Order: sequence, then C-alpha cells, then structure tokens
Amino acid sequence: MAAAQNSPPNAIFPLTTAANATETNINQFEFLLYRPLYWLGSPSAVGVNYTSSLANKPVVTADGGNSMVTITLKPYKWSNGQAVTSRDVEFWINLLEANKANWWDYTPGKFPDNIIKASYPNATTVKLLMKGTYSPSWLINELSQIVPIPQSVWDRTSATGAVGNYDETTAGAKAVYSFLSSQSSTLSTYATNKLWKVVDGPFKLSAYNATTNEATFVPNKSWSGSPKPSISELQLVTYSSNTAEFDALQSGDLTYGFIPTDDIPEKSRVASEGYTVTPWVQWNIGFLQVNYTDPVEGPVLSQLYVRQALQHLIDQKALIAHTMGGYGYTTNGIVPTTPASASLSPQEKTGYYHYSPTAAARLLSSHGWAKGPNGILTCQRPGTSATECGANIPKGRVLDLKYAYESGVSDLQEQALAIQSSFAKVGVGVTLVPKSLDALYGIDTACTTTSACPWDLLLFPGGWGYEPTYQVPTGSALIATGGADNAGRYSSQKVDKYLRQIDEGIGGQKTVYAYENYVAQQLPMLWMPEIVNQISAVKKNLTGWSPQQAELNITPQSWKFTG
Repeated sequence: MAAAQNSPPNAIFPLTTAANATETNINQFEFLLYRPLYWLGSPSAVGVNYTSSLANKPVVTADGGNSMVTITLKPYKWSNGQAVTSRDVEFWINLLEANKANWWDYTPGKFPDNIIKASYPNATTVKLLMKGTYSPSWLINELSQIVPIPQSVWDRTSATGAVGNYDETTAGAKAVYSFLSSQSSTLSTYATNKLWKVVDGPFKLSAYNATTNEATFVPNKSWSGSPKPSISELQLVTYSSNTAEFDALQSGDLTYGFIPTDDIPEKSRVASEGYTVTPWVQWNIGFLQVNYTDPVEGPVLSQLYVRQALQHLIDQKALIAHTMGGYGYTTNGIVPTTPASASLSPQEKTGYYHYSPTAAARLLSSHGWAKGPNGILTCQRPGTSATECGANIPKGRVLDLKYAYESGVSDLQEQALAIQSSFAKVGVGVTLVPKSLDALYGIDTACTTTSACPWDLLLFPGGWGYEPTYQVPTGSALIATGGADNAGRYSSQKVDKYLRQIDEGIGGQKTVYAYENYVAQQLPMLWMPEIVNQISAVKKNLTGWSPQQAELNITPQSWKFTG
C-alpha cells in the first residue's frame, strides 16, 4: 500500500505530538499496533463503532453538576499475553496530564483539563469525573482519543531501568514520557526495540527502513479482535514524488495505490490493467484561514460583509472541475457535506453563499468601497454606519490581501491563481505567497500589532479533518476562542456559548443545527472545496477494503486475496 506523498509513517508512540499528527501516523500506522479506546469509522458510516472498540459504550450519570463517566473494558490482550486493563488506560492518561502541552489535540480547558478525578476500581473499569455536564455523544470526541498503552512494559525511565509505577507522580510521568519520546525519535530501532513489540492491534511491525520510512507489518497472532488477519504481510511504501508512486502503480508493483490529481485522465487505462479505481472521501472541510490579527487588513476582514463578498467570489464548482479533476466536494460550513451524516443540517447542505461576483460587488460598494487608479478597492466612506467601511478602517485603506499556500503542488497553484483572478473581478487585490509545507505551518500563527503579517488568507493543504477523534463535528479547535488550531484568532461569544451547550447536551440535535447554521453564515473562515483524500487504485483480486472509511482508518485485518 502506498503512503500519501509527504506523509510517511514516522511516529510510533501513540501520544502524538502536533508535529507528527498526520493521518498516516495515527490512522494507518499507530492504530494498526495500538487501538484507541473507541474506534471511529465503519464501512458505511461515520461515527463511533462500538463493535470494533476496546470498551463498551460509556455510561454517563449526573454527579452534583458534573458528569461521572463509567467505562468498562472488553477482554482484550497484549501480544505478550497480558490483559489490557484499566491500569493501561491510567498510564496513558497520567502521561498525558503531565505532558499535555506536547499533545497534538490539547486545548486549554478541554481534555484532560476537564477531568476532576480519575479512578480505577478494578481491572476492567475506568471512572472519570468530568467538570460540568456532558452529552454522551460529545464525550466520545474526547474518550476516543485515549489509547491504552502497556504499563507493565513501558513504565520505565531508561532502557535498562526496571519497570515501576513512575507515572503516578508528575515528575515520574514526565521522565517516562521523555524516555518513550526519545525511543520514538530513534526510527532505526522501530522494528527491534522491545517496547514496540508489545501491541494490542491486529498487526505487529516486522521491519522498518529509517531512510525511506517504509514499514512492514505481519499479523499479531494474539489479537483479540475480529476478524483475524488473512494477508500474511502488509508493506506501507513511501515514494519521493507522486510521479514515482504512479510509475510503481502502472508497473503493477502496488496492490493498493492512488492516481495523482495530474494523472486522473489515465484512470481508464489504470482500470483496464486490473485495478478498481474509486475516490476515497474523507470527513473533511476545506477553507481559507482568515487572519484577524493583521494590523492592516485584520479590521477589514473582521467585517462580516467583507467576508460575505469574498465568499461570493469563490466558485467552488469551477475549482472542483478545473483544479481537482472533478474529484472534490463543496464546503458550506463547519460540518463536511460529504459523506452524508446526521450532523449536517439541511440549511448547511444547501449553503448560504453561492458564487456571484454581482452580489460581491454590491456588498462592497454599498459599504463605501470604490476602485482606485490601480483598480484595487479603497475605502471611500470610513465609519461604522450600515453604509460605511466599518470600525478601525481609515479612508484610503486598500483591500489587498496576502494569500499563502503550499508551493510546488500544481493543483494548489491553480487554485491560488483562480482565486486571484476571481477576486480581481471586483477589485480585491491578492498577492500570492507560496511557501514550503514546513514554512507554511511556521507562519500559521497570530501576528502582533507591530508585526508585518505574512498572510491574510491561508489555505491548509488537505483541509481539516474530523478523523480520528470526532463523533460530533463542531470544529471547536478551529473557531473556539483560544482553540488549538485557531491561528487567525477568531472569537465569538455566541459561538463559544453554542459550543458549551453542545458539550452539555443542551437542546440536542436542534442546538447542533443552530450552531452550524450560525457558523456557516458568520464565515469565521472562507469555505473552499475539498478534494477527496485520494483516487484509490486497488488490484481487483483484493477484497474487504471497500468502502473506504471516511475517518481514514484502514482495516487490513479484513482484506483478503481471491483467485
């Protein structure tokens, strides 16, 4: 199987840092070896799959204004024959609490900060007293992030030291985490290190190339789940480029590969060579991050009418057709439109702002913007009335935005040029800022009032996904005040209130719909189409892989060869 380009499997320790939180690392590497407490994803739907989970459905009861969550583990075993117990859950939680700032999904006030007390009355029971009241469905968002790890093997501070209960103190938990992180950073020992040989997933790592990041798995014969793996070996193969991957696919070297966007016209030929070709749709949204902290353009972008005008200038259907080879879907709000889910409101499914340069021009001109000598819009009527530019926008302010995106990717370059051309139709200037992927993530931060901001709009390559840990798709990390992924520093008291209500289960689905409709209209970011995860090409003699899971998990224990 081909790993996604620029996303090699290179982090094995399942307390993942932000730098290593890729779909390949979490969904297609770590999860083959170490199972999350709750498994999200099934062959035909998004959401929690209790049959494939390590624990039964959690029981939530009220406890003096807080929530007591009781989790009962199923009878799973580690590959060394020992049972997966509540002590293994405690071990992971203790390491997380002592090192939470390093964790990829940490948001202050959220998990694990909202754990008042954790107790483990017996080997199969975990009790978490959570601050405030929570709906059971929302809690799965947090509980599915827990990954039990083998305390009886990993609770050590050095390779030669004895196993202890070091994690039971903050200092000890930091020392254990430091040791495990250092071991995880030594990629050359992944296949030989005794730590990583004790797993509870369907596969074990048998070989790993630290240079190419190529990983080879064999079945874990002690796996407690079902079905038992049928294939004898799985190689997760990396390539230096999409061209190299496609050459391997055409040569028949891959059982499970993908057709790069540039090569979509070749899909019929690939199919004729014995492959099933099908899109792999992930539960993602596409968007342009908006920088509200730019001291120059931030006040402009803070005006809802400006964001509405810009949204009217994004022709999602044309971008799908001309830059995604037709393999994409529109984003209308914080909940993905594809695949369908109960969380998607009828209003968001339809969308609020459709492509209309006329509507965009009308919005801007009615608020006092007119083209200057260079054809770029400038504020002619400063002020805060309904027909003026808005707060903190001086007369003469030019509407000229910096658009940052990943360089060296042809479809992203085409999208950037299309946006630049579309915005220019009404006089909105766009300066393109191509950056390497590392540099792009480096500038994805808020600006101070004295800095020169390098971006106003930023396109996240690959969008933002609700895999692997979201049952209720609120996207709170993106738009909650202080959210971990809220780089543009959007802040709305109403949004924060809705999020608290959803956390607590107030109003049920009605509140979820009201929240997502409000967000769709308020445009905390600009909605962009999202390309499918990949155009998969799978040899026709491999079965059990379809339909591909929207959370991007893979389940090779279900794959079988025929003929």
